[in-house]
Amino acid sequence: MAAALFKPQPLTHYKRLVHPAGTSVTTALTQEQACAVLQAHDYGIENLPAESIEVLDRLMSQLKQEIWA
Repeated sequence: MAAALFKPQPLTHYKRLVHPAGTSVTTALTQEQACAVLQAHDYGIENLPAESIEVLDRLMSQLKQEIWA
């Protein structure tokens, strides 16, 4: 894997971007998305086939939209 262009921001950086503490975001997962999440947990994202990574990338985009809604 290529080195990141930018150093990742700490998790605390994102607290100002989301709803206040104590609120929650809910979204529904398709069966394919749920399977990809379980697969990533079991094997690590870096070990997944490209198809699974694409599913996770789309899911993260979906979650980002839900969080910023």
